[in-house]
Amino acid sequence: MKKTIIITLSLIAFLISSYLYFQGKNISCALNGCNNVLSSPYSKIFNIDNSLLGMSYFFISGLLAIINKENILKFISFFAFLYALYLIFVMLFILKEICYYCLIVDLSAIIIFVLNYDFRKYFQKIFRG
Repeated sequence: MKKTIIITLSLIAFLISSYLYFQGKNISCALNGCNNVLSSPYSKIFNIDNSLLGMSYFFISGLLAIINKENILKFISFFAFLYALYLIFVMLFILKEICYYCLIVDLSAIIIFVLNYDFRKYFQKIFRG
């Protein structure tokens, strides 16, 4: 079940990242936030478009889930989780604009991270003493 969810989220987020990468500033969004977010200085890191990074990450994460390489997937999903949190922070508190496509991609990265780690055992240790 977990594997199926990771593969499905990876596929959806890969497609959205591809759409953002290839359509760029020409996308239509319910609000004006998408254009502002995608054209901001935060839309790239080391001159690499965040959408291209997303495409790469979600392709690799889906592939790793298919071939059962959980340890590698855990490792890269941790960094994707941190970067997704950073991008959400930038959207909400610095740009004060929301791109819903970007938000779906970021939330997908966060969910993939959470699914990769079994947090139940940590919570059991905390609450059982």
